Amino acid sequence: MAKDGKVKERETWVDTIRGLTILMVIFHHSLQASSQITNIPGRLFWLDWIGDHFWMPAFLFCSGLFYRSKLSKPWAVTLESRVLFCAWLILVWSLLSWAAEALGLDLYPWGLTSDASTMRQGLGIFFPPYGILWFVWAILIMSVFARLIVALALPLQVLATLALMVALSYWHDSPATTGSFEFLLYNLLHHAVPYFMLGVWLSRPVLTYFARPSRAVLPLIAGLGLTGLILGLTGPNFPLKSYLLAFALTLGYISATRLIAQLPFVGQGLAIVGALSLQVYLIHEFFVALIFAGVASTGLSLSPLVALIVITGLASVVTIALSLINAQFGPRWLFATPRWLTRQLFRPKFQTTAKPT
Repeated sequence: MAKDGKVKERETWVDTIRGLTILMVIFHHSLQASSQITNIPGRLFWLDWIGDHFWMPAFLFCSGLFYRSKLSKPWAVTLESRVLFCAWLILVWSLLSWAAEALGLDLYPWGLTSDASTMRQGLGIFFPPYGILWFVWAILIMSVFARLIVALALPLQVLATLALMVALSYWHDSPATTGSFEFLLYNLLHHAVPYFMLGVWLSRPVLTYFARPSRAVLPLIAGLGLTGLILGLTGPNFPLKSYLLAFALTLGYISATRLIAQLPFVGQGLAIVGALSLQVYLIHEFFVALIFAGVASTGLSLSPLVALIVITGLASVVTIALSLINAQFGPRWLFATPRWLTRQLFRPKFQTTAKPT
């Protein structure tokens, strides 16, 4: 994800995807929180279930798209721009999450996992990941994995990726795998591994194909058609249904967002949010939890729609505003590796100026 508010012209449509997707993620967590104080209609949960098949795959696909260019550079570039970067974010935001829990703020009032909202001790503060920090762990793992197999021919890279998914599947299904670790493995298996690697492999053809917005119409139709077929013609136990549905929805979503990126004001506005998507992602859960706690403490009997609008709307406005302020005036160390640490660990000739995407 991009870390500042600048939008490169050739990447605007990708930032539009990120911007719309992060708003959907805030909606998702607000819906989960709202369900603890009001009866959310089942159709909203169905829409949320549909969205769960494409918003994180789209995020990870975008990350893979722009990681491809780093794979031809020295290992030091990967170590600095991804490994050190992700490790720093995990350190900082795990400590902030632990501090919030210590002060009495339940970051995941809907019980995201069995251990995401409980006080931790020792190294347990950092792993398994606190809730949404699974994404940073996934980017770290996939960046290293892609770097390790880049020298292989493409068919061998595909085989290595499939082998990793099989291993993750067995690990995920083990009775000993529980809590936040199970949540991480699930997201690696269903979202991070397939879609990050698809982004890496398809980077050049995708960026070239979607350079012309009109080309998005055909894959949009294909994605919608496949989604209809999968939902209408397959039962709940159909083999690989979850993967097929995720692929169809993600294809349609990325194509639709490519067209949305052309809308005056709307596309550019979403792109600005998308360029700040890392900040918004890491901040939003604190404010969803705070606003939920405030609404719950009032004791008011709100309708499901009002509760959802209040939590989603306030959390979105506050986190985007704070992200914009931070991009201009905030401390670098919250969302990027401190320069002094980078200088200590890497010689200047290996230091990168590009923003992690």
